[in-house]
Amino acid sequence: CSGMESAHAVNVVHRDLKPNNILINEESILKIVDFGVAAATQSTDTKLTKTGLLVGTPTYMAPEQVLGKEVDERTDIYSLGAIMYEMLTGRPPYSGKDSMSIMYQHVQGKATKVFEKNEEVSEELSDVVSKAMSVKPAHRFQTMGEFMNAVDQV
Repeated sequence: CSGMESAHAVNVVHRDLKPNNILINEESILKIVDFGVAAATQSTDTKLTKTGLLVGTPTYMAPEQVLGKEVDERTDIYSLGAIMYEMLTGRPPYSGKDSMSIMYQHVQGKATKVFEKNEEVSEELSDVVSKAMSVKPAHRFQTMGEFMNAVDQV
């Protein structure tokens, strides 16, 4: 959250947050990498790449990305929520035979609650993840700082 809060402060949306793009070294310093598909939120190209293909990894892709709608920092909040879901349950929130079926599930937003998949996770933490993964961006945390504070409080 802290690293992405810094990127968002300069209007950069990553658009492809996933476990492979989060590195932790021996000193437990976390680095977010692969800003290759990142977009300045002021840009006119916040929906699609120049080739017209969707940007992102289906397993962690926010519903607005799937639908080709405009992205903003709440898109990264969704992706980080999906990563947290996987960290806490051992599985991504959605899976399927192909990318299209996974993306469809993100748009539907019917992931099983984290605490239902892992009884060691509190309902409060599960609710934080669910809020981060809300289908509608307006129902998510509105900033990474807000998301980080909710995690810290739990």
